Amino acid sequence: MSDASNSKGDQGFTVTIRTISAQDFELERQFIASLSPTTGYRRLFSPRKPSDDEIRRFTSIDPSKEFALIATTGDGDHQRMIGVGRWVKPSAEANVAEFALVVADDWQGKGLGTRILKGLLSEAKRRGLEQVRGETLSENEPMLELCRKLGFSFAKVPGFAAVTQLRVELKSWPPERGSGIL
Repeated sequence: MSDASNSKGDQGFTVTIRTISAQDFELERQFIASLSPTTGYRRLFSPRKPSDDEIRRFTSIDPSKEFALIATTGDGDHQRMIGVGRWVKPSAEANVAEFALVVADDWQGKGLGTRILKGLLSEAKRRGLEQVRGETLSENEPMLELCRKLGFSFAKVPGFAAVTQLRVELKSWPPERGSGIL
């Protein structure tokens, strides 16, 4: 999935979802800086902000074991990142990946996270992965609802109820439309 997909958002903005590139460093840095403390904490499980080296790592991915999509509005000098999702395999040969997703505060609840996560899962399945998993804070109801809708299963982290493990088996994804999940 390297082609960009465009659609009109709720407020008439064109939203582009495309693969991330090393040239997106400044967009990613501005995006992270724009997140509210709550959204940043939900993504990193910490109030810290990623360093420039970490942001460079987020945008310079290894395509043999990583895939990342960004959502943007605007163009040229007026482009703004409004969401990012990624999955990472522990090695190029692995058939399981860990995912992460974050959407700008003013774009949450508008279907953007669903579009990004569906794109991530579709690409993972296309590449032959068997499972995608991740973790979220157990209080992060929007993420839990999104994952529930997309057919993920949940488990509490033993001894740490504040974190919920999320997992989807890709051989049975996407769920059938009649299942009430999609």
